[in-house]
Amino acid sequence: MIIDLIRRGLALLVLVLLAVPTPAQGGHSEAGDLVARGHAAIEALRFDEAVDLLGRALEAAGDEAELLADRIEAHRLRSLAHEQLRDLVAARADAEAALRLCEQDSIDGDEFRLVGFLQSLARLCAKTDREAAAIDHYARALALARKTHPKDLEIQLALLHPLARLQRQARDHEAAIASLQSYVATIEELRGELHADTSQPLWELSLSHRLCGDPAAAIPVLERWIAVYEKVKGEGDPSTAKGVAAIVDCRLALGLLDEAEKGCLRWLELLEKVTKKHPDAVLVLERLARIENERGRGSDEIAHLEDAIRRGRALEYPDQVRDAGLMRRLAAACRR
Repeated sequence: MIIDLIRRGLALLVLVLLAVPTPAQGGHSEAGDLVARGHAAIEALRFDEAVDLLGRALEAAGDEAELLADRIEAHRLRSLAHEQLRDLVAARADAEAALRLCEQDSIDGDEFRLVGFLQSLARLCAKTDREAAAIDHYARALALARKTHPKDLEIQLALLHPLARLQRQARDHEAAIASLQSYVATIEELRGELHADTSQPLWELSLSHRLCGDPAAAIPVLERWIAVYEKVKGEGDPSTAKGVAAIVDCRLALGLLDEAEKGCLRWLELLEKVTKKHPDAVLVLERLARIENERGRGSDEIAHLEDAIRRGRALEYPDQVRDAGLMRRLAAACRR
C-alpha cells in the first residue's frame, strides 16, 4: 500500500511538473490563491482536498475573462486529482473543459500549448473506452506538434506510439501502418538505424501488415526486426526465432515453399541452441508437414507429423490438444 502510494505520488508529481503550464493571470485573486493551494494539495498527495479547493477556485473565477488562465489551470489540476482518485469520467470532463478554455485562449496565440492538453485528454478517453475520440485527439496533437515544433521529435514519438496502438485496436490497420512507419523513422532519425528502440514498433508494424493480408510487405519489416536483435545480441541469437517463424508463415501464405522450408530449418536451428527438446520444435515440424502436403509428398508429410507427435509427447508438459490435432492430420495424410 505504502509503496503503491509513493509510486502514484511520484507519477503524479511528474505529470504536474511536466504538463504545459498556464501563465498565472490572477495571482492575487481569490481564484488564483485557491488554485495555488490546490496545486500544493496535489503535491502533498491530498487529492480530495485538491478537488474541493479547485472546485472553489472555479466558482470564484466565474466567467471573468481576466481569470481565464486560473480557470484553465484549475480544470487541468482537478483532472489530475480526479485521475489519482480513480474517477476517470470526472477527470476526462475536467480535461475537456481545460482544452476548450485553452482553445479560446490560444486563438491568436501559441497553438503548441494545446498539444499537452490534447495528449492528456486523449489518454483519458482511451482509459474510458472512447477510443475514437482518443485517436482524434492524438492525431490533432501530432499535427499541431509537427506544425509548431517540427524539430522536437521526442514529442512526436510520445504521440505516435499510443496513436498507432489505438488505431490497431480499432482495426484501422492502414492508419496504424502509417503511424508505425513514421514512429520507426523518427526513432532512427533521433537515435540511428537499427536502434533497439525500433524493435517493438517494427514487430507491431509487421503484425499490422499481416492483419491487412499483406504478408509480402511484412517480410522486409520482420527482417529488419531480426537485424535489430542481432545488432544488440549478436548474429544467430535464439531470441530471433520468433521473427524467423513469422517470416516462415508469411512465405507459406505467399506459396513460397522452398524459402519457407529453409526458414523452418533455420527456425529449428535457433530453437535447438536453447534446448534439443524445445516445445516450439513441434511447430516447426507442423510447418514442414504442411509444406510437404502442398508439394504433394505424402510420405514426407507423414514423417514430419510422426516426428512432431513423438517430440510433443517427449516434452515435460505435453500439449494434449495439439497432440490430438496432429493425430487427426496424420490419419488424414495416411488415408490420402
